[in-house]
Amino acid sequence: HSFPTRSSSDLLLVVAWVADGLAFAPPSGIPTVALQRLINLAFVALFFVVTLALCRLIDNPRFVVRAILVTFTISAVMALIEHLTKQSFGEHWFNLAGEAGSTTASHVLETRVGHVRVRSSAEFALAYAWLAVMVLPLLTASALRMRRWLTAGSLLMVMTLAAIYWTYARSAAGAVPLILV
Repeated sequence: HSFPTRSSSDLLLVVAWVADGLAFAPPSGIPTVALQRLINLAFVALFFVVTLALCRLIDNPRFVVRAILVTFTISAVMALIEHLTKQSFGEHWFNLAGEAGSTTASHVLETRVGHVRVRSSAEFALAYAWLAVMVLPLLTASALRMRRWLTAGSLLMVMTLAAIYWTYARSAAGAVPLILV
């Protein structure tokens, strides 16, 4: 008898999982919602692949890091505005466009123990907090290399740490000391 190779047995396992998931899926789910979620997931994966390909095509890491940091700085300013006004940046723009309530980003900001949780450019506060934590190493390295470390670099660091704090996301705040070390 010949035994299947490792790759064919892996493929067979994946096919069995898909068949099992389709055959024994609970009937309570609305197919259009499940299909929309699958399309959204595929879009995110495609966006990641295209973005990664573009970053490699640019072949200038400093430019890519600078673009990421400028974009994140804009989102940190949005978080500051949300903190001061207690109104979602997305809610403001979706209301102006006449699309109030059409997506999660158009909803009011959430609260935790009486504190308004900023979310800036993300769908919810925890997502924004982890985005800020992921950008923190790039920001720290760039801030330390700035000629004007005491002004621009420290301002960016303080604004980012404040944005993470204003999300009131405990898990992301717990990761900050590890990132800084």
